[in-house]
Amino acid sequence: MRLTGMVLMISLSLLFTGCTANVEKELEETISNYNTNLIMALKGMKPELLKGVATDKEMGAVEIFIIEMADENITVDSTLTEIKFKEFHVPTPGTAVVKAEEFWSFRHLDINTRKPLEESRNIHYETTYTLIKENGRWLVDNIEFIEEIVKQNAD
Repeated sequence: MRLTGMVLMISLSLLFTGCTANVEKELEETISNYNTNLIMALKGMKPELLKGVATDKEMGAVEIFIIEMADENITVDSTLTEIKFKEFHVPTPGTAVVKAEEFWSFRHLDINTRKPLEESRNIHYETTYTLIKENGRWLVDNIEFIEEIVKQNAD
């Protein structure tokens, strides 16, 4: 009886607040693929590179950011140096929220010459990803973050 109650409590806690190791792995892979494609999309100014890892809504947000950069004649050269996944929540079967800590290095480049316009900066982000499941695969739907410039590098 006692064991049954414990199993029930663990099952309910996973159902309402967490997720299984397989789902966590799927979410981590989606976010990692998103970030890899985001780096290429921003540098190449091609938001369509996010297709398959982001919703149309998120791709639209990235496209707006790219347009704003183009208006300023800049693009971004960035590297995700480290990501630590902190929390996973699946509040409903088709929605997930993942909290992560990320460390990036980036600098702005001239859009035409691709020459650096500034020194590299190291940025620390506390990031919250909202993902939705469409046609059997997880897609990044929204990203919220708190940014902190850690260090400006001398190039």
